[in-house]
Amino acid sequence: NRPTGSRTKPPARISLAVGFFTAVFSLFALRLLGTIDEQNKQLVALQTGKQQLQTELIALKDELTRKQELLNVLASKRIEITVMNGLKPSPVAYGKIIWDPEKRTAILQVSNLPPVPSDKDYQLWVIKDKKPISAGVFAVSNTDANYFKVENLAVTNPKEIGAFAVTLEPKGGVPQPTGEMYIAGSPKL
Repeated sequence: NRPTGSRTKPPARISLAVGFFTAVFSLFALRLLGTIDEQNKQLVALQTGKQQLQTELIALKDELTRKQELLNVLASKRIEITVMNGLKPSPVAYGKIIWDPEKRTAILQVSNLPPVPSDKDYQLWVIKDKKPISAGVFAVSNTDANYFKVENLAVTNPKEIGAFAVTLEPKGGVPQPTGEMYIAGSPKL
């Protein structure tokens, strides 16, 4: 019998059991932390992938909108087409302008134009009575076929249009052409 009120040391088995469970718990905690860390890395990778997919989705929506605009012009009751050929600065360049005279909208397609420097834009001109009228600015970053929507054409009657032309101008465009003509073409009557 043990005297009451006296303390005794826990048996060695209990100390071993506590040590064993502490070691097992520590290993479990380390594995759990490793799993959490791995899941965090996967979550970051998924979020990065999601952002890339969202960027691609936006680009695809923009492309779809451009294609729909082209189809809307092509579906018009009456369209006019002018082919533009390359001139001295870029003889391999070419393009087309397809416009709807009633809606005053057009699609400009250009190919093989050199990419524009960051301080420049290409500018489309409608030439009427030998006077250029700006129809908008655009930039290309590659020589592939590029499509641009043109709205509110100032002149839409092919009999009044002497030519369409594209020049390289300061960023944002200018009221009258200052740069060289890269492509030009006249409507066929």
